[in-house]
Amino acid sequence: MYESGGTWVFDFNWWSLEKDLLKVNETFAKDRYPNWNYEQRIVIEKVCRSI
Repeated sequence: MYESGGTWVFDFNWWSLEKDLLKVNETFAKDRYPNWNYEQRIVIEKVCRSI
């Protein structure tokens, strides 16, 4: 899970380009599970509201 404002994303590792984050995760998963594949992302528009 990560937060995206467009090109840049924020996850538990800090800031990175979304394309780089997705590539690193794809490589990690395919190294362990050769048939692994993802076809879609789930986008959550709003997680919480302002108090």
